[in-house]
Amino acid sequence: MNITYGSNNITIRAALENSADTVWLSADGGEGQNYETNTSEINASLPGLSDGAHNVRVYANNSIGAINYSEAYFTIDTIPPEITVRSPENVTYNRSWVSANVFLDEPGASCSYSLNDVVNITMQTESRYHGLRIFPGYQKVQTA
Repeated sequence: MNITYGSNNITIRAALENSADTVWLSADGGEGQNYETNTSEINASLPGLSDGAHNVRVYANNSIGAINYSEAYFTIDTIPPEITVRSPENVTYNRSWVSANVFLDEPGASCSYSLNDVVNITMQTESRYHGLRIFPGYQKVQTA
């Protein structure tokens, strides 16, 4: 599983299929934190994680010392993309349409706009560049 979270405070929930003598969690290869094993589930908070890729391993061992673990990978991204509006400019246009072009400083972000209180319309994308033609009188959108 590789999910991106918009918060740097993550809660890890792990369910145990069988009883275990010891359960511990390690984030990003760090020292493990021990948890009580008198439950079939553990919840662990990972506060203050930095932006970027992370992994968590939940380990368990039984009374004969057999160890097993489960691992999850995830990304923290708390910084919104920077948007540069290339068009329209702050001028009067003497035509029935205007191109809307924006650039985002990171790939994979989506972009939408709202015109005259119409619900958000998603713009077409090519990596970091988003663009379309807006026909305000007709509420028609044409991909640029």
